[in-house]
Amino acid sequence: MDKLIYEFSKNDEFLQQYYKLRGQRYRDTWKLKDFSGKKEKYDNIGHILIARIENKVIGGTRIVITNNNRHIKLPLEDDDFILTKLFPKYKLETKNYAEVGRFSIIPDMIGKDLIPSFILHTFALLQISKCSYLFAIAPSKLARLYRKACKEQGINITIKEGIIVPQKTEYKSITMKLLLSDLSWNE
Repeated sequence: MDKLIYEFSKNDEFLQQYYKLRGQRYRDTWKLKDFSGKKEKYDNIGHILIARIENKVIGGTRIVITNNNRHIKLPLEDDDFILTKLFPKYKLETKNYAEVGRFSIIPDMIGKDLIPSFILHTFALLQISKCSYLFAIAPSKLARLYRKACKEQGINITIKEGIIVPQKTEYKSITMKLLLSDLSWNE
């Protein structure tokens, strides 16, 4: 296999490939026929981590960071699902924390151990950004896969079974699970 390159990219050509890929994968995998994958507002403020071979993007994910100096609502939040209210004991309004989402890889690369590298690059960014917590939402099966992959990298991430993630139009009838990683090692 040719050399696999991971990078946080601002390259428009690579980003367009990533948007197209995530649209296709979400439509095919989750049967979300109306999901375009096109650039969203959070793509402008997030960090897009891509994996590519030469000039072909084979996977990507988006990390959105909020902090106590520039608090923004994360993509998984809405008016009735606010992390600072769900987790008051973490005092999120005084911390940097993030959401990782929109993970997509081409079908040919599924099972090729890309997830561990995505995890390590993501957590390197979180450490540099002094994030205290990482959140994600994923369908049940994928949430368990992410938890297992993180554990294999020595990273603890839990599925918050008692918290019901509200349905969003884009996910239709898919039941999503909330994942949380305490990054207090970073403080």
